[in-house]
Order: sequence, then C-alpha cells, then structure tokens
Amino acid sequence: MNIAEFLLPGMSKTKKPTIAITSLTCCEGCQVAILDLGERFLDLTRHIKIGDFAFLEEKEEPPNYDIVFVEGAPITEENITRLKSLRERSNILVALGACASLGGIAEIKNYQDKFERMRYIYKNFESINNPDIKPLSYYVKVDWEVPGCPINKEEFLKIIKQLLAGVPPCIPQRPICYECQIKQNKCLLQEGLPCLGPLMLAGCGALCPSNNYP
Repeated sequence: MNIAEFLLPGMSKTKKPTIAITSLTCCEGCQVAILDLGERFLDLTRHIKIGDFAFLEEKEEPPNYDIVFVEGAPITEENITRLKSLRERSNILVALGACASLGGIAEIKNYQDKFERMRYIYKNFESINNPDIKPLSYYVKVDWEVPGCPINKEEFLKIIKQLLAGVPPCIPQRPICYECQIKQNKCLLQEGLPCLGPLMLAGCGALCPSNNYP
C-alpha cells in the first residue's frame, strides 16, 4: 500500500486536502506561532484547503477533514464533544502543543487541592465545573503530537509537509544539549549553573542557553 493512501485514505490525488487548525481551552499561542510563518504559511495554503482556522476567517465547517490540528486541552463538556466530533470526521488528528499532548499548564491543578485553588480565585464556585485535566489522547485516538509551549513553527511546517507528502512525521528524540553543541554554546552545567537541557526535547534551537539563560 502506498504510504500516502495509508495516511489519507480515500483522498483524491487531484483534490486539495482539507485541513482544520482549531483550538479547545488554551491561550492559542500555538496558532499564533503558525501565523508567524508569514508568507511561508500563505504559500502552504495554495496546496491545501483550510476548512477551519479562526485566525484567518470564520466560515461554516465542512463535513469532513483530511487532517485536523487541535490545540488546547479538552476541559469543558463542549470541548470534549467537539473533540470527539473532529475525530469522527477526520482521517488524521494531530495534537498541537503541550496543552493538547499533556494537559499543559492547566494540568498543574491535578496535583493540588483543586477546590482550594478555586476558593482562592472565586468567592462562589458552586456552579463551576472543575474536572481533572486530561490530554486529547484520553478521549480520542491521536495520530501524532507536536510538542512545545508554544510549538516550534519550523517543526509544524515540516510535519504538515511530511503529512501532505505521505511521509510519517518524525520529531527527533534528542535533548537541547544537541542544539547547544551545534551552536557551540558554552555548557551552562559545566559553568556551575542549573540547566534542564539534558532533560528537555530539542526543537527550540536552544534559545535560552544561546542567550545565557538556563
């Protein structure tokens, strides 16, 4: 079987694939990162049909998608219902960013007394839904994940091009130390400074260590 046919079953080879870039509960910073691609994103839109991307244009959704990129955590019942609907109507679903992949910053409350946190913020919270935070994969099958908070725009561009070419996306599993060595940065650990570079997934271009921040 051709890889493209496996990834996008039933998609016409003469028709532009229909893409959605949408969000649940989040800051939408990953979508801002995509827009930061500028003309390169506009060039990409010549090869795809965007069925849903609120940052470009509000319009009626198509019945089905070839690829859906979902940013944010499914926190509300409306989020969960929409996520399940998107999964049913798409061939490929990609979790976009840390909130979608892991639960993100909101997931911190899972390790605290969440009702105490609510008492700190709200005077009356009896009617507020306060569920545990789960990633997309808790509710639906996720085909691929794009890590980061926000995502790295270059990784997004690479991944969507790979999907459109029928190539399974691959994010290198190596630490930030790898990128520091390429940039010939001084090792902050060897300088006696705390740094999580050995534990963090590369892809950001070693932005912090390159500017002397651990």
